[in-house]
Formats: sequence, structure tokens, C-alpha cells
Amino acid sequence: MKQIIKFIFVFQFCSIFGMYNNFSSGPAAAAARKIVSINAHMSGQVYLSPNVGAAEFVKIGDEIQVGQVVCIINAMKSMYSVKSDKSGIVKAVLVQSNQFVDSDQRLIDLIELE
Repeated sequence: MKQIIKFIFVFQFCSIFGMYNNFSSGPAAAAARKIVSINAHMSGQVYLSPNVGAAEFVKIGDEIQVGQVVCIINAMKSMYSVKSDKSGIVKAVLVQSNQFVDSDQRLIDLIELE
């Protein structure tokens, strides 16, 4: 009985916080999904939203498509959009807004979609 309650608690916790891949497909399907990263293409200050007070471009759990803007990098007083080169579900946002990033630094991790 304790195992069933523990399973229900873990399942609900994971589903609330988007920490599952796909329970209905079993562990083999979840393990087959690949984690990929979106990296900074230059050094600069990263912004996760288009302007102060606006909603972020992406959040954990969002499904994004190829070519979708995920953040902006300010370098040499110019703004450059960072677009996704992969489709997937956002697993983690690894930077904060206004943070300085280096070239090729990981910004966002995705669970790649087939």
C-alpha cells in the first residue's frame, strides 16, 4: 500500500512540475528521447524576454519549433535573436535575464521531438 501511495505522490509531483517525459510510453521510450542544447552564438548579455515586464520567450515545459526565438543577446550595443535550431520541449533554462554569457555557452536544454 505504501508503494502505491509513494508512486501516486511522485507521479503527481512530476506532472505538476513537468518533470516527466512520457509515463504512458514506458521507460524504454523515455530513455530513447534525446536531450539537446541551444547554445549562445556569441558573448554578450542575455535577455529572456523582449522587454522589461514582458513574458519570457520560453518557459520550462513549453514546446518550441525550429526557428522560434528563445532569447536575445546584446553584444556591442546591438541586439541579436537566438533562434532554436531544433524542435522540442524546454527542459531547463540555464541562464537568467541580464546575465553575461560566453560564446557557445549552453542557454536552454530541450527534450528533442521526433
